[in-house]
Amino acid sequence: MRYDLGVNRIPAFLIAALLIGWPAGAGPVRQKIFRPDDRFAVLDTTAWPWRTACRVYALYPGGGAATGSGVFIGPRHVLTAGHMVHDEADGGLATFVEVSPGYEYGYAPYGYARAVDIRVFPRWVEDEDFDYDLALLTLNRDPGNGWLDIAALTDEELLAAEAVTAGYPGDLGGTEAMYAAAGPFDEVDAQTLYFAGTLDIYYGQSGSGLWVDDPEDPEGDPLVVGLISWSSSKTNGGPRINEEKAAHIRSWIATGEDPPNLAMTALDTDLPEEVERGAEGTITATVTNFGEGPASSLLEAVFTDSAGTSSPIGSMAVDLGGDSARGYDLFLDVPAGAAEGLGTIHAVVNPDGATPEWPRSDNEATRSVVVLPEWREVVIGERVLRLLTDRAVARYRFTVEEGRSRLRLKVALKAGVAEVRRPDGSTEAFTKQFREDAPAPGRWEVVIRNTSNRTLKSRFLAN
Repeated sequence: MRYDLGVNRIPAFLIAALLIGWPAGAGPVRQKIFRPDDRFAVLDTTAWPWRTACRVYALYPGGGAATGSGVFIGPRHVLTAGHMVHDEADGGLATFVEVSPGYEYGYAPYGYARAVDIRVFPRWVEDEDFDYDLALLTLNRDPGNGWLDIAALTDEELLAAEAVTAGYPGDLGGTEAMYAAAGPFDEVDAQTLYFAGTLDIYYGQSGSGLWVDDPEDPEGDPLVVGLISWSSSKTNGGPRINEEKAAHIRSWIATGEDPPNLAMTALDTDLPEEVERGAEGTITATVTNFGEGPASSLLEAVFTDSAGTSSPIGSMAVDLGGDSARGYDLFLDVPAGAAEGLGTIHAVVNPDGATPEWPRSDNEATRSVVVLPEWREVVIGERVLRLLTDRAVARYRFTVEEGRSRLRLKVALKAGVAEVRRPDGSTEAFTKQFREDAPAPGRWEVVIRNTSNRTLKSRFLAN
């Protein structure tokens, strides 16, 4: 992205917006310029993307006022610092907020727009947590200056980027002129961006956007990844736009409400815990929306056998209002080629994250089923050795001839149980040995289960 600065020209990587609140009629309370001062004047505030930066003026219930900065992230939406529009010591939420994009010494090339709705992150309002020092302004009109998109980039993408900020510092022009700075982030964590090099800031720049080149389209429009918020003796910093904050901001823009929070709260099936290949049944996935806003998304489910082979169960649309729940039924056909042993049914809502919602850590649920092996035909006197994986089952069938005087079954398995089924359908559980005099003639069945979470050797003998 190349920036048109009029006479001054700087490299294409220079992109961003800086801002720190300047109390009206008062001197700066705090500043942090890491010498030398690397800020520069933006000579054409109507050039792209500088015109997305704006001057912000706020009046508080207690009678105070402040001037700071913001960045347009929609035709009628401005992102600014939470402390620009909510000051607990001065009565709380601002009663009047006005923005002027591209403002310079009393000239507002796009006019003035007034905030008709203000959304501040609750953790700033309740705790003054600087990790959440963000607010979204909804304006009464579209000034026509354009806007930048927000993005939640990875640590690696942020640390490799050159960030830019533009805003209205109190020490250079007395919040009447736009100044910009550029440089890398020194450090990032899950919530915060840190910078102490050439990204100098001063009161009046609070709420300025920090933007970087789009890693996937460096020649396209830059992306807003955070804001200017605070400084200390060692570094400057501001809240990072992560997935959580992006979900809230996008939901506020789209619906005016907090984002939905989809969760998989139950996963049931009418199939037994042990299933034959080819078994058919229904799974019921209960999806709950714990959030305020409605959500339309997708539910997907897959079956994975003990060998790791996955087979789609199906997918369907999910539509939920705020604070509501619903069960969704999907048909399951256990694949004929499924490997025996422990398998899983896995369901996930919003699998690709296309629906803005938060958090996404509770979007999945799994349920275990054991795929039974085929019956193995054995003859009396045959010793069978095999390995049984976690919760696996071995099934044997054999025939007892008429007139046999005694039947003995022996099972060797460190952790397991066995069950014998007689020709009349009656069953009996045993662990190591089973003995019956005058056994009934006909088909007998033995099922051996590994009850451990390890693979074990098993031995079976009927004599």
